[in-house]
Amino acid sequence: KRSISGHRSARPARRRGWVAAIGVTAAGVLTAVLLIVFLPRGGTPLAGPGRARQYLAFDACLLTDAHGLAGSRAAQAWTGMQAASVATHARVEYLPVAGAQTAGAARPYLASLVQRHCSVVIAVGAAPVSAVSAEARQFTSVRFAVVGGHATAPNVTVLSAQASRIKVAVEQAVTSAVRSS
Repeated sequence: KRSISGHRSARPARRRGWVAAIGVTAAGVLTAVLLIVFLPRGGTPLAGPGRARQYLAFDACLLTDAHGLAGSRAAQAWTGMQAASVATHARVEYLPVAGAQTAGAARPYLASLVQRHCSVVIAVGAAPVSAVSAEARQFTSVRFAVVGGHATAPNVTVLSAQASRIKVAVEQAVTSAVRSS
């Protein structure tokens, strides 16, 4: 294009500059996102043999109330489970009970952990503990531990509900279950 004075318009060149700037910015953002997603917190990529953690075929699962790991007892139990995982190489996971906080509402969540082949289930919170108390006898191949509350099934251990003891009690329960399996 030519302007009235006979010179070429600078608009196409400006557009190309803007398009190039947008492309470079998008590439930079994409690179940053990929680095955040694929680099561990230490900043070095996971590569090479021996870098990946080898886990046992043993799952320890935490069943919590709707607060999940935000509850102080559940957070302490989770910390104990993670410590046991580091010591034994057992896999750990948690599942919060959504919706109504009753034993009846918690039972399907408990059953799903059993179906996932959790070898030991730790229950924290009134609804999860009640569900374990009611259902543990049906799942004789699974070991259960409840934080607080009470249960009388032979495969259930009652752990202290004192905040200062939960982490250690859960760590010992999971470690003991792993070693005896």
